[in-house]
Amino acid sequence: MQSSHIAISKIVTDQIGHMLKDYSGYPITGSYPINFQKLEDIDFGDKSLRGKKIGVLVTPKQLRTFVQTDTKQRYNRVIKVSNIIKFINDKDELGKLTGFNYDYAGVLVGTLKFDYETGEWYVFINQGQHRAAMAYIIGGNNILIPVLLSIPTGKLSEQEEVIIEAKTHYTDAVKRTGQAQPDKLRSAVFCKKQEALDLLEFYDSCGVDVGDLLGHEKSCDSWGDIERTIENYGFENAKQALTAIGMFAHENKINGRAVMGLAALGFHFESRIKTFENLNDVEFFKTISKYVFVDRKPKRLSMSDLTKNSGTIKTPYLPMAIWIRYVNEMFQWKDYRKENKAQFWMSRRSPEWQDFLNNGNVEEIFHDIYNQKIEIS
Repeated sequence: MQSSHIAISKIVTDQIGHMLKDYSGYPITGSYPINFQKLEDIDFGDKSLRGKKIGVLVTPKQLRTFVQTDTKQRYNRVIKVSNIIKFINDKDELGKLTGFNYDYAGVLVGTLKFDYETGEWYVFINQGQHRAAMAYIIGGNNILIPVLLSIPTGKLSEQEEVIIEAKTHYTDAVKRTGQAQPDKLRSAVFCKKQEALDLLEFYDSCGVDVGDLLGHEKSCDSWGDIERTIENYGFENAKQALTAIGMFAHENKINGRAVMGLAALGFHFESRIKTFENLNDVEFFKTISKYVFVDRKPKRLSMSDLTKNSGTIKTPYLPMAIWIRYVNEMFQWKDYRKENKAQFWMSRRSPEWQDFLNNGNVEEIFHDIYNQKIEIS
């Protein structure tokens, strides 16, 4: 596990060292706690410290995190130095550069580790790796950074310690800092939360990646949307929708709302879909996905075509109505058999569609909008 750790200062220099300007003139303000000791002044051979948490001051070269490319071991997010630089250049209400502020950065959280190759103690950062990188960029190798340091008991294996660290990160990501969904999922998977492992298995069965955890070419990082899709529209509808879109979409990033809209279509209009499949001996989800992303003329569709104007509407029914519009278009493009002689596979006058609108799924104010979306403009 230790071989997967890298100094945060090296991550900075590896990413943009060749063009990193001198930030030493930027202000360093605020203050760190006066009762924190320097890391090198502490005797970690003292067994009374085991299992305790103490406040320490460390330099950037003593701070490490996971190797950023190690997706199998890393439970936290990748450090993006370009984003840190933007934050460093922010100005306060008086137009002055804020630089690095100890009060804003707070106290980082880390675990004591020992490097057997160099014979040195170091701190693995559980929370605050971006703040550590910011301190290094402005303060160089000698700036002191306050860390709440957990000292292992010595009774657990390295892997067991890492799981504890992952749980700490997961709690911070989900409960406190509201990190992006893939970042929350990474640590949830790493510390073996069953719901996260189940979700990862679901993604893998669909051939789609999430949070760089599986290695598939295409990914859908909106795992909260996928969880809601499974919960609201059934495992099978969610799986068929994500699998089909992943199979035929030309974009590598899949929008979770596009998946949710297609799964909702499968849920609410199951009878029509089964009839279509029986009459034409094809799979509905794959057929419509191949049409919109591959075969459609004069141009194939993108994720944004299927989700536009739906961001402010909480339900997935606008993307669902857009999917129906392209099902109708597909029926004009190719002479699929359908159960009625109507022009469309589903029209605004179809009894199933009217039942859907009137049974409380959709607020009445949106009825006219959805009616427009399901027929070809």
